[in-house]
Amino acid sequence: MLDIIERKFEPFVAPRSREITDGTAAVLLPLVDYPSEPHIVLTQRAGHLNSHPGQVSFPGGKFEPGDDNLLITALRETEEEIGVPSSEIRIVTELPFQRTRFNVNVAAFLGVLEPGQNYRVDSTELDAVFEVPLGFFLDPTNIRYQTFEGPGYKLNRACYPYNDFIIWGFTLGVLIDLLNDTLNADIDLQYRASD
Repeated sequence: MLDIIERKFEPFVAPRSREITDGTAAVLLPLVDYPSEPHIVLTQRAGHLNSHPGQVSFPGGKFEPGDDNLLITALRETEEEIGVPSSEIRIVTELPFQRTRFNVNVAAFLGVLEPGQNYRVDSTELDAVFEVPLGFFLDPTNIRYQTFEGPGYKLNRACYPYNDFIIWGFTLGVLIDLLNDTLNADIDLQYRASD
């Protein structure tokens, strides 16, 4: 499955030149290359955070002035949040720029990790790091719909409950876009990543 995904992209050379504005962010979509099936690494944001507390996300965060580009942002944040250094990540591609429901531009990078990573959770930012087999998202019987509420929103959206985690929103949209584009998964969540 990972071979099929990687064949869809040209060899990665350098991140795209992007206009970076205040609040621009970058995330990493880390795939663990297990022989049986790749897994996606996801995080659960800490419950005490002001922004998106307890939500499932990719490792990543906002661009900082010391970052040379958005790939550096994604790699720096990944190491800070889950303890995986950039030397352990093989970048496959940069995905199309996405915009969140809160109007934040996000660059997403697809990366590959070898199995056996020793994740170290930064408890100031995260409550958990976990892996999900990609096949879990390819099974339409795993899709549920539920109402999500927060400051200024109440949304009925598609989600994937996985163990104690609920994967939805921007994170799910980006992941499903990737699976649809690379594996012809034809998953219709009735909304795009910008919802």
